[in-house]
Amino acid sequence: MNNIQKTLKKISKTIIDHLMVIVLILSLTLVTFVGIFLYKNFYITIISAKRIIVLQQEVSPASLKQELVNEIVKKNKEKQNITPINWENLKDIFILPANKGDDSTANAVISPPIKTPESVQSSAQVVN
Repeated sequence: MNNIQKTLKKISKTIIDHLMVIVLILSLTLVTFVGIFLYKNFYITIISAKRIIVLQQEVSPASLKQELVNEIVKKNKEKQNITPINWENLKDIFILPANKGDDSTANAVISPPIKTPESVQSSAQVVN
């Protein structure tokens, strides 16, 4: 009995020693990931915002070539001016083409058959 207690104490001591090492490694890993997260998402963002503020202060309107700016603005406005579509001149794709000798179907409109409750019932009677 005494022998078993000694081995249990040894096993529990080694488990506790290993748990301490595992907890230490997990905490260091967690601290590392938190540090990387804070660096990427906060520190770099703040630094880039400061750089933008400095660059905005350094750029002056006098250093820009006004002719090029005006040309770019003009081209941009030309791209935005779209000619309106004349809807009356567009071909209606739902009108059948005219037959050479028959004028009765020249302006016929293709439409799918309308299903009414009566037509559905009559088709069901035909099947039965």
